[in-house]
Amino acid sequence: MDVGTTAIAVVGEAGRIGIGIGIGIAVALGTRDAEDRGTKHTELEALHMVRTLVPMVLAIVLTAIGLLHFIWAFSYWPMKDAITFTKTFAGTYDGKMPPAPITLLVGLALIGGAVLTLMVNESLPAIGPEWLRLVGMYGLMVVLLVRGLGGYFMNSGAAVEFQQLNTVLYSPLCVVLGSLGGIVAVAASRR
Repeated sequence: MDVGTTAIAVVGEAGRIGIGIGIGIAVALGTRDAEDRGTKHTELEALHMVRTLVPMVLAIVLTAIGLLHFIWAFSYWPMKDAITFTKTFAGTYDGKMPPAPITLLVGLALIGGAVLTLMVNESLPAIGPEWLRLVGMYGLMVVLLVRGLGGYFMNSGAAVEFQQLNTVLYSPLCVVLGSLGGIVAVAASRR
């Protein structure tokens, strides 16, 4: 599958997720308009989605990306060599792989974000005070949104392969994940 086909598939999936995000935000923010029109059932279905599907999708994607970082700490899979890897994933031409400890730390942070999401959603037993988990969830949202929106500035001087994937995949995915994190945080704050 080439970059163009991958980009189209990702953008299409992001669009479907975006619709869910829109419904989730409306419910999480406590929109009363739907109730006023007598559509309480639809609102409850959307709320159920926010409290089940959104956290699960976020946790699964964060875990998958975290596991990829564990692999990348020791390998340049799925690329054929280190130069191709760094041009595609790091935006550099030198073929110097990122330090393994930093890559592992990023992987742990992503998987930690997935666990935090499930704790905030009460799908996993919680550790620590509720306010601290909520602060962590809002922090995760901010980090992902900053990477997503600020990621476009990373294109300057980066390898063309990275620029293409960052524009159509990395940055938009971070924005979507940050938005999902925000939905989970707001929904948990309103319980």
